[in-house]
Amino acid sequence: MFGICHANSIEDSKNRAMIATVTDAVTTSLVLSHGGHDLNPLIGTSQSRIVPITLAKLALIGVLATSNLPEKEKEQSLNVITSVWAGGSINNLLVLAGAANPVSLIVGTISAFVIYDKISTTP
Repeated sequence: MFGICHANSIEDSKNRAMIATVTDAVTTSLVLSHGGHDLNPLIGTSQSRIVPITLAKLALIGVLATSNLPEKEKEQSLNVITSVWAGGSINNLLVLAGAANPVSLIVGTISAFVIYDKISTTP
């Protein structure tokens, strides 16, 4: 995920979360187009559900970034969103590369934790 570990402001954190969200949507779409299915029951095997769900995720990010939460809580929340969808994207890419589902899920989950740790400790 290009530059995903470098952010200095809420705006940077918001942009990072949006990039991870869109990347997850694109990679999910690729998996579905190759006969796979999403573990999210709202998507399943339906390409048509990806866009509205992604738009809802992006709206949530926008609302969160402009909320009255303290800056630190906004940043932590956006970091969680970034790491979850980046980990999901890594899982999707591994599925596309032919990795067995348990392997892709484990690597995606570990990646999400590593990304969260990295972006949460970046000054």
